[in-house]
Order: sequence, then structure tokens, then C-alpha cells
Amino acid sequence: MRPVRSLTILLVVALGFGGVGLVDLGSAGADAQQDPSGRGAFEPTGSCVNALCPEGGAVVLQDGKVLMATSKLGSPNPASEIYDPANGSWRPTGPCEGCGYGGATLVALPAGPPNVCGANCGKVLLAGGWEKNLEADFDIVTSNAFLFDPKANAGAGAWTATEPMAVPRRHHTATLLENGKVLVTGGCPGSEIGLDGLCYETPPEATAELYDPATGRWEPAGQMTVGRYRHAAARLRSGEVLLAGGSPGGPDERAGMDTAEIYDPVRNAWRTTGALGARRSDHTASTLENGKILMAGGLSGDYLNSAEVYDPATGTWQLTGILTAARHSHEAIVLHDGTVFAVGGEFSGDTTQSGELYDPVSGRWQQAGEAGQRWSIVSTALIPEGPSDACGDACGKVLLVGVGADAWLYAPAAGQLQDDAATGATTESSRQALPLIAAGLGAFALVAGLVMAAKKRERRSSSKEH
Repeated sequence: MRPVRSLTILLVVALGFGGVGLVDLGSAGADAQQDPSGRGAFEPTGSCVNALCPEGGAVVLQDGKVLMATSKLGSPNPASEIYDPANGSWRPTGPCEGCGYGGATLVALPAGPPNVCGANCGKVLLAGGWEKNLEADFDIVTSNAFLFDPKANAGAGAWTATEPMAVPRRHHTATLLENGKVLVTGGCPGSEIGLDGLCYETPPEATAELYDPATGRWEPAGQMTVGRYRHAAARLRSGEVLLAGGSPGGPDERAGMDTAEIYDPVRNAWRTTGALGARRSDHTASTLENGKILMAGGLSGDYLNSAEVYDPATGTWQLTGILTAARHSHEAIVLHDGTVFAVGGEFSGDTTQSGELYDPVSGRWQQAGEAGQRWSIVSTALIPEGPSDACGDACGKVLLVGVGADAWLYAPAAGQLQDDAATGATTESSRQALPLIAAGLGAFALVAGLVMAAKKRERRSSSKEH
């Protein structure tokens, strides 16, 4: 009997050791389910000055304020406004005669040095899009480009024309390069808006251009491997630019594309890379902290809830977690903690009011709550984390603006990616608990085996005594 008593003590120790991990994991999951606010929350902020907020894009200016541009409101000149996160207020900017309003791109130029951006340091470049046509019932696609100077007019800001692009473009991409130039790619050059704004009459552009803020001029950026529009672009750590997906226009307009290519700014040339796992257009591209690129959602005949990650080291794609809602024409933005926040867009012909979060570590998505309105078109901007006198209570939050006068903030929560039974997402605390659980289970197996052996020996001894 003496061996059994000793093994009983060992069993209690093993139970205690294994129980640490089990208790931690259970409490983490319970907290996540009981505290939905752990995923952040939507909150209203100041309303735009005009009856419709600008819906053409958003950029954060050097002083932490947000420029929203442009909308059809304010005919004949599209309107734009500036949001001050310090007090949640809006104010209109000067008019922009000839600015594109839909399908245009908006890029903040570098703050310096002057040899990189000349007199245009700190300004914002707007290129292409639809231009209002006051002489006809339809609007036209424009090659116009404009610069917004936030310091002009005693800080009220002003738009001025810069050299136009070589060709008209809408639903193209614009990416800021490491050398301060802006790469513009693809787009639909159609002279007018067709049915549903699709690119029926003319095929998408396979040309690319570079805007040099130091000179205010455009220059060719090589010939892409294929024409595309409604595609996605992201700058890699190497300084190169990845393009993927998009629409080929014409009869296959809604089919999407799976091809991908890379622009090398040193050689001013393009090359193909691994194809996407699924055809997609109107999707998003997000640069993760590990240097990989996440592309999510989109359209491929139907609405997509899939996402995939591109690895620049191998030139290949890998499927990752499924979105909680299929969506296209949405927004995705990388938060300060490295997670990705996706919001808005269209879903099965309707518009979504939900947001969701992607954890690059676990590869999982989970819901981030719902706002008080739906967004088919939404622009987002990540407010800087400080200083507090520049962003007030909005520091670190996401500004969201859709169709209408209302604007919202999404407030991420610290450690917001919780264990979720619906998505199978894993928390950091549960990941840390796993080694303890494994060790505990190993101890269980060892002690159980020893106990059984001891009991067998005890039974043999008892039978011999009898």
C-alpha cells in the first residue's frame, strides 16, 4: 500500500500543475463571451457641414487632421471637407473646379525633404475619376490632377491644378513610393460612364505613370503585363509594388481576375508573380507588420468572403481565415496594434453596417460590432495615437464616413482579439496556456500509468498472501 499512497501525492501535484493552464484558458474564453465591448465600439462624431459628406477618399494630413474628398455636392465643383479629431468638428475647404469625384485616387505626399517633393511637400495629390459634365446627362472620365495645400488661405486650404495624367483613368490605384513619387496604375479610360459605371466601351488601361512632386510632372512607368481596373495595390518592404486582381472589363466585367504583377521602381519595369487563389475585383489590400500582404473580399461573379495572404519571399499566396460577411467595395485599414479592421461595402445587393477584425497571428476574423448606419461607400482614416492636443478623445480611433452627413469613430479596445467560439480565434493568453495544458496532460498520463501498475502489483501481492 505504501507505493499507492506515494503515487496519490504525485497525482495531486500533477492535477495542480495541469490545472493552471486549464483555468487560464477557461477564464479567458468566458471573459470574451461576456464582454463584447472587448472588440471595440462604434460611436458618432461631428456631422459634415454639407448634407452629404465627401465620399471620394480620406487622408491624414501632417497636423493630424483628415481631408475628405470629394463629392458631387457643390455643383459644378466637387466639395471636400476637413475633420479635426481634437474637437470632432468639420469645415469646408476651397472649391476644386474640375476635380474628379468618383473613382479618383487621393495620396498624401511626403513632408520632405525639398529635394524629394519640392514646393509640394505636405500636399495631397488627387488624380482622375469622374468629372461633372454640365453639358450632358452623363459625366466623363478625366485625366485631371490636383494638389491640395492645407496651409493655403491662412490654413483654410486650397486646390490647384497640376499637370494632368497622360490618359483618363477611374478606379485605378495610386501608391506612394519610397522615393516620394506616386505610382498610378491601370483604370478604366472610358470617355463616359456606362451602365452601372462598368468598363464596357473601352478595355482597362495597361499603362502606368509616375508623378514626381519635386517637378509636378508625370512620366511613364512601363507597360503592365495586363490591363486591369478595380484592382488592389500595396507597397512591399523591398520598395516594389504588388498589383493583384481587378476587372478585365467587357463581357467578363464581373468575373474578376486572378493575375498578379510587381513593379520594380529601380528598373522601371513589371514582372508577373504568383496568381491569386481566387479571381477577385473591388477587394482590399493591407500591408501586415510581417511584410506580407492581405487581400480580402471582393467580387467574382458573386460576393466573396475569402481572403488570402501574399508572401513576397516566395511569390505565392495562401488562403487565410474566412470573413464573417462576404463583402466588396469595402475598406480595410491596419490598426496601430497590427490587426486589420474591415468595414462597409456591399453584400448580396445590400449594404453592410458591420465591421470585423483580422488577427495576422491566428489568421482569424471576428466581428467588431455594428454601427448605427449602413455603408455601401465608406472612407476611413486612422487617427494618430497622439499627441492628445491634436486628436483629443479620437486618438488612435478610425474615422468612418459614408453617404450622408453623419460620421462615426471606431474605437479599438486594448487586446481586443478575444477567444471566440464562433470563429475559433485564439487569444494570446490561451496560446501561452497551451504549454501548461500539454505538460499537465503529460503528467496525468504518466501518473495514471504508474497508479495502474501499482494496483496490479498490489493485487498480485494480495493473492499470494491468500
